[in-house]
Amino acid sequence: MTRLGLLATDTLLVVMTPDPPALRGARRLCQSLPAGLAGRTGLVINQHSRFHPVDPEVMSQSLDCPLMGVLPRESRLVAEQVNFGRPVMTDQGSSFSRQINQLAGRVASAGRQVRMVGLGNTQESSR
Repeated sequence: MTRLGLLATDTLLVVMTPDPPALRGARRLCQSLPAGLAGRTGLVINQHSRFHPVDPEVMSQSLDCPLMGVLPRESRLVAEQVNFGRPVMTDQGSSFSRQINQLAGRVASAGRQVRMVGLGNTQESSR
């Protein structure tokens, strides 16, 4: 991803898992972002469980990146939906589905172009 490409983005989502290597990677990424992205970057924590020793808000504060969403660890549900080719967002009984739909609503309500950057993974979505 080029610096100009990042600057053209309305919102950048940094997606990370709540483990030390991902936190270090996210910190390096956030520190290397162009100054023009300040206020347009949000954090999404994926595969979080209530047993995790660090609160998502603490991770967000340590990265100086506002928390946009926390996606719970529901490996079994996600694997089942992927294996059968069903969007996980359609399973309204799951916490993961509710959280991903809330995150999508936050992004869609802004009506902006979003880039999601994870460790070694970049996806684009236009709204």
